[in-house]
Amino acid sequence: MQILSRTDSPMTTALQALAYLSRQEPTPEYFVAFHDEINAEKNDRGAAILLACNVEICLRFAIDRNLTVGSEAHKELFHTGGAPLRSFEAKIRIGYNMGLYRDQTKHNLDCIKGIRNAFAHAVIPIKFETPKVKAVCDTMAMPEICYPQALDATTLEPRGALPVGATSRLKFQKICEAISHNLFMFGTASRGIPSDPEVGVPMKRIMPKRLP
Repeated sequence: MQILSRTDSPMTTALQALAYLSRQEPTPEYFVAFHDEINAEKNDRGAAILLACNVEICLRFAIDRNLTVGSEAHKELFHTGGAPLRSFEAKIRIGYNMGLYRDQTKHNLDCIKGIRNAFAHAVIPIKFETPKVKAVCDTMAMPEICYPQALDATTLEPRGALPVGATSRLKFQKICEAISHNLFMFGTASRGIPSDPEVGVPMKRIMPKRLP
């Protein structure tokens, strides 16, 4: 009888395949399906965690598109145990120090991470109108949404605009959606210039305008 090693057991293979789902790069189709999922989510805790996870995915995408590393180095940076860029906090810091965004986006990201952690770990009932959560939401600023913006077919207004008098949950949602969009567009606009094989000039990145 063949004995499977720990590294190739059915459970390990299944867990690796499951983990791969969280590493998928975002796409325009992904955002459409994600927005449908968020709008259907009635629970504040679930919405907060989903929105923050989407921001982290788009932040990883923007960072990744501005790194020139191979697949093994990428795995070591983002996915293995103890990877230096595995946590949300580390991604926020490296993105800021790489010059992907300025203080406003960093502040919003710090708030998103803090709110995500509170909803994920608090054992008491918690909502967006919980005073301590609302106080953090009140410090967040709605960023300018990068081109191209989705427009409402009826009003022709940007679909991601923050309405006047928005609740804390809606404000958090709109800011998360705007930052996710901006990071995705930043990553999409980042491109590499292949090296000249005769000269041997290394690949370099052309970075778009830094986010606010």
